[in-house]
Order: sequence, then C-alpha cells, then structure tokens
Amino acid sequence: MATANLSFNSLESNPYNSVLTLMDTRSNIADPRDPNGLKSRTFVYDFDPFHLAIDFNDLPYIILELPTIDYGIKNLKGSRKQISYTHRITVRTAKRGASNARTDIGKTDMLNICDDMQQMFNSVSVKQAFMNLNLYNFDLRKISVNTYSVDQKYLYEAVYELTYETPFKDVQA
Repeated sequence: MATANLSFNSLESNPYNSVLTLMDTRSNIADPRDPNGLKSRTFVYDFDPFHLAIDFNDLPYIILELPTIDYGIKNLKGSRKQISYTHRITVRTAKRGASNARTDIGKTDMLNICDDMQQMFNSVSVKQAFMNLNLYNFDLRKISVNTYSVDQKYLYEAVYELTYETPFKDVQA
C-alpha cells in the first residue's frame, strides 16, 4: 500500500490507506517484536485478530479500524465540503510478552508503541506528508485504557480516536 491523494472516487480508501501506510512504517511506529524493521509479521491490522482465534503469539499489535466520515461545512450548492474522518485505533500487548515469559514486558511495549504513535501524529514531517495528501488537523486522543485477563493471561489495551479533515471540492457538482 502507498499513500495517495484524495479524489472523488476514493473518499474513503485513499485516506485510510495513507494512514495505514504511515502507521505501518517501522520508522514511525516501531514493532517491539521486529526491532530491525524487517516486517516479518503483521503489526498493524484492519481487524481484531482475536476475533479469529486467541493467539498470544501475534501480540503486540495495532488495529486501525476503517474510518467514519462526516460531511460538515458545505457551501450552498454542496460542491465544497469539509469532510471529517474518525478512526478507532486499538493497541494491545500481553503483560508477560508474546512468549508469556518476561514479567511486565507488555507494559513497556505498550508505552513505547503509544509514545511512537503520539510522536508520529505530532511530527512536522508526518503532518507535512498528510498535508501533501490534502489531509489536515490530525488529532490523536486516548479515549480508554484497560487491563484484562484472557485465558489466564493479562493484556493491556489502549484505545485511541484519530480525527482529521479535508476541504474537498466535488468535481461532480
């Protein structure tokens, strides 16, 4: 996947794919299980892998959900719009790591991943990359944190809401 400019035919796919590509770049968000950036495993998902099977070997990971879209400010003809996007992002780690062997490695993984996400969405170069794609005003908010047990293993989970917007001129109007 690559980043791509917003167009009338790709109001959902191009913004999503652009955010996914930049989040799945290891120099932006490091994978604790792939420190050399070889991308030997999936780190950023578009679905919750726990819905398929409870596999602790996949942890840690990030889930970037598909966006919800809101058409905000419009001109009288509706040809110019302010479109707002919202993604839900979930970060999940195992308290004792994927191998269930190291005490509290999950907390360290969680904090490192969350720090990387905050740094990425506040980075001038990443903001410029998004502006080049006509995407503006990125805001990453942590909306919940949780620690819970699955199959007698503790997990950390942080849920974020990523919002951004684009001014868009409808070429079909």
